[in-house]
Amino acid sequence: KISGRKEYSKIVRKINDPKLPLTPQTVYKKKGWISWQNYLGHSTYSFKEAKEIVIKYKYKTSAEFREKFNFEKYKFMPKHPPSVYGLRFKKWKGWSDFLGKKK
Repeated sequence: KISGRKEYSKIVRKINDPKLPLTPQTVYKKKGWISWQNYLGHSTYSFKEAKEIVIKYKYKTSAEFREKFNFEKYKFMPKHPPSVYGLRFKKWKGWSDFLGKKK
C-alpha cells in the first residue's frame, strides 16, 4: 500500500502510466476529491475518535500538536485535521475545540 503523496508521486513518475495523474488533487478537484488519505485508500479516525485521542495529550497549540503528535502510533490521524474534518465531515470548529481548550 502506498503510504502517502511523496511515495505516490515517486511511483507515478517511475511507471509513467498516463492513467495515473501526477496531481490527482487537481484532476479530481471538481469530481469529488476528498483527501490524499481517501485517494490512497487509507482510513481516517472519525472526528470524535481523533478529538478524544488528541485531548488526552493536552496540547496547547496547533504547532505543538504538529510537532509532538505521534503519527506513527496513530496512523489514521490526519496530519492536517482542519482539511479532513472541516472539508470532508463539516465538523471542524477550530483548533481550540479540537485540542479540548475552552475559549
